[in-house]
Amino acid sequence: MASEGLKVFSLAYKDIKIEEMANHNDESKEFRTLVEKDLTYLCTFGFEDPLRDDVYDSIMQITTG
Repeated sequence: MASEGLKVFSLAYKDIKIEEMANHNDESKEFRTLVEKDLTYLCTFGFEDPLRDDVYDSIMQITTG
């Protein structure tokens, strides 16, 4: 899909008790490990997201100040 110019996303989930989440700093490596392992895969999909006409002007405004 990506080679065809589509943006590609995969979805997965995991049941986590709120008590488990409350005991972690959500910016910590331990929290990421908790939420990112043992996920249940749902699907992968791609979609078109064409550039808007004003993208070039926006980028130039950001890069040139």
